[in-house]
Amino acid sequence: MSNRRRIGAGGAGSAKGGQAARRRASGCVCLVTVLATVVLTAPANLAGQSQPKFDSVAIGASDPQAWNGLVFLARARQQPLNFALRAGSQSGTFLDGNEIFNAVSEVGPHAPDGSYCRMSWKNLPREAPVTLEWSRIDERTVVGRFTAAQNFQLVLETYFTDGLQGGSQGFYTIDASKQAVAGERFFDDVFDASVRFVVMVDRPTIGSGVYPSLRQLRDNMNGSGRLVSGIENDSGSATAGLEFVTGPAESAHFVATLGWSQDNLVKRAQSLLEAGKIDAILRQKSEEYASRRPRVTGLFEGAAEAIGNSMFWNTLYAPSSGLIFPSISRRQIEDLATPFPPLTEQHRIVAKVDELMVLCEELESRLYTAATTRCQLLEASLREALGGDAY
Repeated sequence: MSNRRRIGAGGAGSAKGGQAARRRASGCVCLVTVLATVVLTAPANLAGQSQPKFDSVAIGASDPQAWNGLVFLARARQQPLNFALRAGSQSGTFLDGNEIFNAVSEVGPHAPDGSYCRMSWKNLPREAPVTLEWSRIDERTVVGRFTAAQNFQLVLETYFTDGLQGGSQGFYTIDASKQAVAGERFFDDVFDASVRFVVMVDRPTIGSGVYPSLRQLRDNMNGSGRLVSGIENDSGSATAGLEFVTGPAESAHFVATLGWSQDNLVKRAQSLLEAGKIDAILRQKSEEYASRRPRVTGLFEGAAEAIGNSMFWNTLYAPSSGLIFPSISRRQIEDLATPFPPLTEQHRIVAKVDELMVLCEELESRLYTAATTRCQLLEASLREALGGDAY
């Protein structure tokens, strides 16, 4: 009996142990199943997440204080994220911002789509102009070239157009290469993404720095003639600058591009700055735009260029956006609402013009008759005074 009891007790223990083992095995199977489900579904969930993208990007010379500059008017996640750049030049005195307006020597062509644009200014006492050409080659990228006498000192300035003072909403830093400025803007109530902006030049810099504002950058240049920053790469910097000189080819090139990854933007800029690329792009874009521009021949040949090169003809205030557009394009003109009088009033105006035209023709006829009469009287008087046929 005792043996049987021991055997029975042992059998019961074995049964309980088997049940526990089965429960553990079942638990392991469930855990493996859950892990497998997570692993298998994770890529699908990640793939379903929306990638950052821009709602819109407008690029143009839309800062009234920067005739030799560009503004990137970007919008993403229903929020504006604007970046801007402009040029300054040093020749005895430092010119940038509003001072460029009075120094402009050529307004130049300005394609409505930004495919090719050009303007020039003079920094006295040098008479040779500084020419800026740029082309928008895709939705978010601009390439450009400065042409000036060799060793002409230039400063490329980056800033924000919406009064941002840097810090919590965005800032600029100087890249480790000293040939690029990197900007970053943050979204309100969005923490998983930020917009990046990179401006890179192909010339070695002789100075660079970040500043709280454009005024401090200008004071630095007016004071020392060189960009020297005391707060380099500080997160409160709302302005940055790269100082360089034109090379033996009397030019310097730059790339400005917008995106989500600074590393990718730097690589793209470096690729575009390879020797000859930007020159080829600008040459092609210039020829394409020239071929489709209106041409005027005959009596008024050159009139369109003369009008287009006037600073005042090329300044327009647009109430809808609250901006003054330098180098206004036809597209912006077409977007403006132009009021016309009612049809009956138009008919009345035409009738009045026709009436006045009749009077003009009558006056022209009378003037012609009077001029003919004066000539005949003069001829008769001279003949009489000179003895008739002797005349």
